[in-house]
Amino acid sequence: MFPGEVEFKGLKLDKLEMKRFLNGWLTDKHIDIYVASIMEQYQRKDIKVLLVAWFKEKISLHHTMEQYDKVMEKSCLLIPVNIDDQHWVLLSILPTEKRIVYMDPLGNFDKKVFQNVKKYLQMYVYMTTQSKLKEDEWQLHIPSKSCIPLQPDGSSCGVYV
Repeated sequence: MFPGEVEFKGLKLDKLEMKRFLNGWLTDKHIDIYVASIMEQYQRKDIKVLLVAWFKEKISLHHTMEQYDKVMEKSCLLIPVNIDDQHWVLLSILPTEKRIVYMDPLGNFDKKVFQNVKKYLQMYVYMTTQSKLKEDEWQLHIPSKSCIPLQPDGSSCGVYV
């Protein structure tokens, strides 16, 4: 019924991932492939969409200076975040504006996600300037529910991210 594996830009979905998709469940791999296809289609040089694994795995690890610069040189970073493998939200980091935008299709706010992003920014500032992040210079923006599409149920968050 399914091919052994689906691959796009080095990202792979196996039979189990395909079954999950057909049952209405979007995993990290589904979102990553979707993001990769959007980025290929639009090819915007000023926007960087980070893979889901970047937030889950790398945000707490030490990076080299080159890795920090490559990510933060863009005018907009979009980061799909899967909270506890239960709910999808979208973060946007606007480095030149020093602003973090938190978009949740349920209209909620998870402080833990924001704290992790702040940790990354603190490390970035330290790595690039040998100084501390001036938190009062960065703004958190949570759009009102009327400004973002909201999911109408408890399971379609991945589609809205």
